[in-house]
Amino acid sequence: MIGQAPDSTLTMFVKSIARNAMLINSAREQHIKLTAADDDSIRKAYRSDLSDMIQRLGVSADSLAADTAARRDRAVAVARRVQTFFNDVVASSPRHTFFDVQPFLADVLRGRYSWSISPAGVDRVLAKAQQLRGPTAPAQAAGPSGEGATQRAPGGPPMGAQPPAAKAPAPNRPTPRP
Repeated sequence: MIGQAPDSTLTMFVKSIARNAMLINSAREQHIKLTAADDDSIRKAYRSDLSDMIQRLGVSADSLAADTAARRDRAVAVARRVQTFFNDVVASSPRHTFFDVQPFLADVLRGRYSWSISPAGVDRVLAKAQQLRGPTAPAQAAGPSGEGATQRAPGGPPMGAQPPAAKAPAPNRPTPRP
């Protein structure tokens, strides 16, 4: 995926990583540490968010026990339940609704487990969205550069991502030089 990203995105990504590393190093050099209460609060929020996500996806150990005869079947059962969850979300089923994964938890999960974005999966989602919207869905409005209008994803950008720089309005007249 990195090989396909535009240079501007890669530049922002590298700057974000460098900035985070510098902040961490600076905090360590200055012996800045979380208080025990702050650390406990963060861990409690993380556990609560993780527990909520596990329950919503239906992949808790208790809920999987009835669905898995052998340990090797567990991955298949989890994959089936996650797929069912996403199918229900896309179909707007009241059984499963979209929920935000908190950015800190999302970062931890991305760092701890392998993941990828499947082009075939993206194609399936786009086809399903077109099927749900039907042929009478309005076309996207053209943006100022003639491209389709875009919408921001709910929940904001991923951790470490920087928003694009805002363009300064063109001045009405030349600015005098000092």
